[in-house]
Order: sequence, then structure tokens, then C-alpha cells
Amino acid sequence: MSSPVLPGPWLSGTVASVLSGDSLVIRSSSGAEKTVLLAGIAAPRLARRGDDSARDEPHAFQSREFLRKRAVGAPVVFRVEYLAGQKEAASVFVGKEKENLSLCCVGNGWSRTKAGQHANAAELSAAEAAARAAGRGVWAKGEPPVRRVKDLTRDAHAAKTFLGFLQRAGRVACLVEFVISPGRLKLLVHKENAEVRQA
Repeated sequence: MSSPVLPGPWLSGTVASVLSGDSLVIRSSSGAEKTVLLAGIAAPRLARRGDDSARDEPHAFQSREFLRKRAVGAPVVFRVEYLAGQKEAASVFVGKEKENLSLCCVGNGWSRTKAGQHANAAELSAAEAAARAAGRGVWAKGEPPVRRVKDLTRDAHAAKTFLGFLQRAGRVACLVEFVISPGRLKLLVHKENAEVRQA
């Protein structure tokens, strides 16, 4: 249940990471980080890593990837609009064009609107209706893609087998999923749909 609060001041920063299709971490110029939800929207949920029985909701990975490609490393201005439980929900505008990220995600079909009072509720509803009519993102017809990730961080035998592939492949494109500590990273190797640790 959302409890409205007075909107906060406008702040600026850079998107440091994207946690899901509606949640991101913004770093200020001082280095302080703030995690916010995008106001007025809900994206499909990613499964908790480490729980082998858990599965992503349909389109969760695609939703997060859409937001990541759009926002990571980009300058933003944002304002906390309300609290959603213990989390802050914010209006976030990205880039020189000041594109509204909530509106962008809903308009491209990767998130749904949430009921509530926020500044651009009518715009969000109209964007969702257009995305639904066009069959974009979560509104696409047919079965959603199933994404299975091989977690090689917990299977020593599979990791040794995969090591041979990495050595033969040379350079491999991957995505930093998580920074464990300086010099230790959790990586997602897109081509093989595998998570590995790099030390």
C-alpha cells in the first residue's frame, strides 16, 4: 500500500545500476547512492538469485534490460513522489531530453501502471493503452520467452567445463550483474546464458 508524502526536492545524479524493470540506483556527484522505484509503474519481478526453485515472472529480464540500456551511466534528475512501503518512488527524467523513465517503460510495454495518485497518472494510462493495443513488450501475443540461466557460481563441475569454453573463446561479451568486492565480479555471459564469478 502506498502512503503519499509531500514530493521531495529535485535532485540530480547518474544511474549507477538497474535492479529490475522499475528499480534503479542513482549516484550523486558526492558518491552517495539512492535506490528508487519508478513512480506509478510495476515491472515483472526477477526471481531471487540463489533460490533454484524460483523463476522470473514472464518478461522480467527483458524489462530490466530495456531500462538498463536506456539509463545506466546516463545523467538524471529525479524527485521522490511517495513512499511505497519502505521504498521511495520517484519521477526520474533521463538525458538531455529529460525523458520520463516511467512513461518510457510503460509506453514500450515493459511495465504496467499502478493505481495511485501521482503527477502523470493520465499520461501513463494512455501510454499503457497504446502499448497494449500495439502488442508491445508484456502485451505481446503468444507465449513469453522462457529464460534459464546456468548459475556456474554454485556448481564447480559445470564451472570447470565452462572454463574451457572461455579460454578458447578469448574475449567474451558479458554484463556485470553484481560487484561483490573490488576485484570480484558476478558476470552474466549473454551468449551462454551463464552466471560466473571473476576474481
